[in-house]
Amino acid sequence: MSANIELLYIASLGKQHHVEDLGKKKFQKLVYLIETVGHIDLGYSYQIHLYGPFSKALDDDLRELSSIKQVDYTRSNQSFLLGVTAEGAKELHEADGRIRNQQTIDNVFTQFCSRSPRDLELLTTSCFVCNKLGSDATRDELKSCVQRIKGSKFKSSLIEESIDEALALTTE
Repeated sequence: MSANIELLYIASLGKQHHVEDLGKKKFQKLVYLIETVGHIDLGYSYQIHLYGPFSKALDDDLRELSSIKQVDYTRSNQSFLLGVTAEGAKELHEADGRIRNQQTIDNVFTQFCSRSPRDLELLTTSCFVCNKLGSDATRDELKSCVQRIKGSKFKSSLIEESIDEALALTTE
């Protein structure tokens, strides 16, 4: 289970930061940002998906944590909110000191956890596009690509703001 201790730790941060909307979608986006912005390799690869970057392996690992009763999901409206169980908290306590890059994980989580899943969807899609197209891509090329992926879901001005932020985050 040590390979998933970081995921368990990230899930526990939701409660610490009083994140009321930490569902599967938001969790995927926060882990993506931890890996991308925090430059931490948790071993996940991402493909673009309906709601932005998605890692099937990350989804599988969350499912595994759920099957061994270390995380659980609570239905809230149309979402399933992620939480750490007593068993998961015990595992975290026993893993004290073994969580790699804990400070960076904390910093990135804190930086983005107050954002809505929808906002994170656009930001992570923009980061994904910036990383895929590379530093030679123009802002217009980046915007066009994000617009193709997101369709009419987001206003042009929001996409432009998101690209600016993604460029700042991915070139740090």
